[in-house]
Amino acid sequence: MNLQIITPVIINEPQFPKPVHEKANPRASRAYHLCEGLLTDIGDWSFVHAFLAKVSQQQQAKVAGAAPQLPDAPEPLSLADRIERMGRALTADELAEVLTVSRITIFKLAKAGRIPCFRIGTCVRFDPRAVANWLRKM
Repeated sequence: MNLQIITPVIINEPQFPKPVHEKANPRASRAYHLCEGLLTDIGDWSFVHAFLAKVSQQQQAKVAGAAPQLPDAPEPLSLADRIERMGRALTADELAEVLTVSRITIFKLAKAGRIPCFRIGTCVRFDPRAVANWLRKM
C-alpha cells in the first residue's frame, strides 16, 4: 500500500486580487456600480454619464423633498382599444381571457349572433376590430 504524503501549500494573500467592494467608493450609489460594471463594457460612455446624471438629479430631488420627476405615462387604453390593437384573429379562449368571461359564454354569444365572429371550417374566430366596435356600441 502506497501512501503519499501531501504537503500543505501556503498561499500568500498578495496572490489574490482584493475584492471589488473594498476598492469601491463607499458613498457611490448602486446605480454607479451598475454603470461601471455593466454599461462600460458597451463602450458608450455618454450614455453612462447621462444615466448617472439623471440618477443624481433624482437623488437630489428626494433629499430636497420634491417628488421625483417621472416621464409622463400614457393614458391606459380602454378594453376596446386593447382588443383592436391585437394583430390577428382571436380564438374564443383568448377573447374570453380579455373579456374575463368563460369561453362557453363566448361560444353562446357567437352562436346567438350577439358578438361578431366568423368561421374557418369548424373553428370560430373573432376579428379584433369588429369586436372592438361591438364593445363601443354596447
